[in-house]
Amino acid sequence: GIYRLNISKQIPAGYSYEHIEGSQISIKTGNSIVHFHEKMIKDPIRIHYADGSMSYNCYLIKINLISNIFDRDSLETINWTVDITQESMGKTQTRDTVQYQTLSMIQNQFEIIINDDDKGEIADLVALKVENNEIILSLYHCKYSGSTTAGRRLGDMYEVCGQAQRSIRWKHAGLKHLFKHINGRNNKWLSDGYSRFIKGGLADLEKYKNMANTMPIRLEVTIVQPGLS
Repeated sequence: GIYRLNISKQIPAGYSYEHIEGSQISIKTGNSIVHFHEKMIKDPIRIHYADGSMSYNCYLIKINLISNIFDRDSLETINWTVDITQESMGKTQTRDTVQYQTLSMIQNQFEIIINDDDKGEIADLVALKVENNEIILSLYHCKYSGSTTAGRRLGDMYEVCGQAQRSIRWKHAGLKHLFKHINGRNNKWLSDGYSRFIKGGLADLEKYKNMANTMPIRLEVTIVQPGLS
């Protein structure tokens, strides 16, 4: 069956559903049968738009997003000198990887740098410093390129963008939870003779955890994807 949604100020409710052609639709819930137009009044179909707005029946709910355009000035082009199809440097800090070159670019900028790469990670690299009386928590999400050459592959961006979006929770979780997370994962590496701390140590991270009681945290999230042209 085909129905039409009519939206008009001339209609008392502001809208109505009109059966156009084909079989009329009924919906059975338990022992009750409800006609399609009645169902739409009580439980309407919702349409979600690209800008975050939503409509149902004759109502439009607008969402004022901060911005849905990424600032071009926030993009940084990097001259990659490693194998961009290899992502993780692992416990032995393999140099010919995206993660290692990322580390080499940020190593002098932070007091603490942690390799949290692996399932359940906060980010591939977690870095902290104090600047302008704020704790800067900087998360780097690295991803390998799907090809040896850069391009416009959705697959190269999809997962890493999701990881970056989920990172917001670590600002609100606080450094006490971050400390607990890193400490537990570091202990597992220590049992194999390795440390997740590339720069600084657990005592330094504990110092930051204590400073966070009186000092604000500013979260920075960076996507590292050499596959993006």
